[in-house]
Parts: sequence; structure tokens; C-alpha cells
Amino acid sequence: VRDVDMHWSKPMVSGDKPPPLCKHSVTLVGSQLFVMGGAEGLEEGTSELWVLDTETMHWRHPKVYGEVPPHHRAHFAGVVGDKIYLFGGGNDKMYFNDLYVLDTTIMEWSKPDMTGDVPSSRRAQAGAIVGKDLY
Repeated sequence: VRDVDMHWSKPMVSGDKPPPLCKHSVTLVGSQLFVMGGAEGLEEGTSELWVLDTETMHWRHPKVYGEVPPHHRAHFAGVVGDKIYLFGGGNDKMYFNDLYVLDTTIMEWSKPDMTGDVPSSRRAQAGAIVGKDLY
């Protein structure tokens, strides 16, 4: 955590912490940091979700519902309102071009139907959300 005096500190945290990960995403919804996917070392990836409440500094590993994304890493994740949009990524065997949405108010994943020119499969890509549009 960096304070206003430009000093780093290591805050005390509690709860069910995530393992060391690489190629995961971290998105902020309100005061909660959502850590999704990624890999532990050379594994093909995970679909696990961890949440850090930045006000209490407490980690949790919530139960999620719905159509959970497959194991993935190196994906894009962005926030619109209370929803996290996850696109692309991959594992050791394939790249994805799927879009998943996590409604953080009920912890439920969905996989909306996409129309138009759907982007090709990709991982380690950049993305941005402008207004309600995902690029």
C-alpha cells in the first residue's frame, strides 16, 4: 500500500489469501479487489476467484455461481458498474475469445451471446472500457 507521503508498506491482512499467481487479473469494484484466474508457476491456469476488502484488509475465496469461465490466464478484465467483464486469455492448450461477466452483487458468472464481428482468440492482450463499450 502506498500512502500520501509516497512510502510503501506491507499491510496486515487476514482471511483466505490467494496463492502466488502470475498472468492473473486484478479489478477494483468499490472497495473490493477481485483477483481472477492466473497460474501458479507452470500450471495451465485456474478459474478461482479471491476478493480483498480494502477497508478491512480481509481476503475471502467466495463461492461463485453460474457459468464459470474455464481455467485461464493472461486475459483482459474490466469493470462497468458492479460487473466485471473477462475476455480472452488462454491456457497451455488454447487461446480463448469468449466473454464472461461476473455480477459482483450476487457472485454469478454468465456468458452472454456476442453478435457482430467477434474478435479472434487471443491472450496477453490489452483492453479498455470506455463508457459501457469494451475495446
